[in-house]
Amino acid sequence: MTDKYQKFIPGSLFGGMLLVAGCCIGAGMLALPILIGLTGFFPSLLILFAAWGFMTYTGCLLIEIHGWFSTPVNLLSMVKEGLGKTSYGVAWVTYLLLFYSLLVAYVAGGGAIFSAIGEALFHIHVPEQVASLVFTLFLGWVIYLGTQAVDWVNRFLMIGLVFAYVSL
Repeated sequence: MTDKYQKFIPGSLFGGMLLVAGCCIGAGMLALPILIGLTGFFPSLLILFAAWGFMTYTGCLLIEIHGWFSTPVNLLSMVKEGLGKTSYGVAWVTYLLLFYSLLVAYVAGGGAIFSAIGEALFHIHVPEQVASLVFTLFLGWVIYLGTQAVDWVNRFLMIGLVFAYVSL
């Protein structure tokens, strides 16, 4: 007997691993040690371990709560079932603001990178607003092409990230 939620979708294990790794290594993950390093080694170490412990604890709490449900759920549906409609609305707005701020941060950062690439490779000054638009259109086009295109672009970027890390 097969469950409708346990459908096998063929794909690449390597591409999936790189997608998860790319999601885990975000801009904050890369910038946090640099910014917090100004406080000194041991205070930074203490703060990073405290943040790691808090994130691990909340992750374990989410796993525990997820186990209480017999059907597949996400964070918002868990909030709705466990805390009510008012908390669901607050969580939904919080999610919306979080993802909007992430989108703005990544588009601004991507625009700055595209602008720097334009100046370095083509010796053309590209305003960051235009570069942000090009960045958004490029990634939108990749997403429009489908999961295989996203997989290959993600592979290219993650291999570049590993190469840059190793070469330092």
